[in-house]
Amino acid sequence: MVSIFLIQLFIELITFVVSLALLRNFLKKFEAEKLALGFILFSLLTFVIGFALRLSGNTNLIDTGFFLTEYSVLFTSLFMALSFMLGEIKYWKIKPK
Repeated sequence: MVSIFLIQLFIELITFVVSLALLRNFLKKFEAEKLALGFILFSLLTFVIGFALRLSGNTNLIDTGFFLTEYSVLFTSLFMALSFMLGEIKYWKIKPK
């Protein structure tokens, strides 16, 4: 059973590294700042750690894993909403009160 867990973690790690490399290459083409990659990396890393905890089999760790995976989705949604809002403010040159 431990070997299956290690295989699952290895697959997660490979998926994380490939995703990070693809995102980095994609953002380079748009000359995006490294801060944007940091936000994406934080969300992706939080999700991967949470999913690994969900695979552990320990009830307490599974609960923490669910929290981390849900938090990464919430963080990404909030980040996107804030980006859209700030983009609109900049586009329309509106000064928030």
